[in-house]
Amino acid sequence: NEKPAHQISLTKLFAISRSEITVAQFREFIESSHYKTQAEQINSSNIFDLGSGKLVAKEGVNWRHNHIGDLTGENFPVVHISFEDAMAYVQWLSKKTNKTYRLPSESEWEFALRANSESIYPWGKKLLDVKQGNLSGTADKMPNNRKWGNAIPNYVDGYWGLAPVKQYTAEGLGTFDMQGNVAEWVADCWHDNYRRAPANGEAWINPGCTQRVVRGSSWLSASDQSRSSFRSSSKSTTSNSLIGFRVVRQL
Repeated sequence: NEKPAHQISLTKLFAISRSEITVAQFREFIESSHYKTQAEQINSSNIFDLGSGKLVAKEGVNWRHNHIGDLTGENFPVVHISFEDAMAYVQWLSKKTNKTYRLPSESEWEFALRANSESIYPWGKKLLDVKQGNLSGTADKMPNNRKWGNAIPNYVDGYWGLAPVKQYTAEGLGTFDMQGNVAEWVADCWHDNYRRAPANGEAWINPGCTQRVVRGSSWLSASDQSRSSFRSSSKSTTSNSLIGFRVVRQL
């Protein structure tokens, strides 16, 4: 689903938020708009269960909670957010600021992550060259001493789960946490490959689509998901402890 390799010419200037949207930023939206996220509406979201090592549904979990369902800090990336919730946030932010905010397209997101790099990983050609980023490493210890199954060998980043934003050195274009911490919603509908993808970098959207693209790695990610080209799909109503989002402002 990452092929064929294709040429993209970005035709519109944009600014991308340096970090993922935080709990504090999302709280401002909630308090201003009185919006109810989808996790709040169904009174449940998927958390990481330390006992089983799997994502499981837990009642009462929403944007106020972290990866294991505990109340989270204001400077952590907001999670338990569906695509629909992220869209509601950018619409509110656009109206509040009188500027055009939106989710990044897949092409814009990968352009920002790569920062002119053509290597397999954002940091270089080899997996073991990773120096930073909240990823799954064999030296990261869970509270119950469970070991990761597919972790990066001998890698440690200081957090076994979610980390506050901007804990690591900035990436090539000045962003933080595009590699690791949380995977991120982008604007595109899911397509099984890039055949007939837009060449101008705009989001590839089919009206009424229910599957959306998620880009990037998370705190639970190891080797395969850490590649710059990695992409996955999820229902637009999905919420869990792995996916957050950042925004783009049209210039």
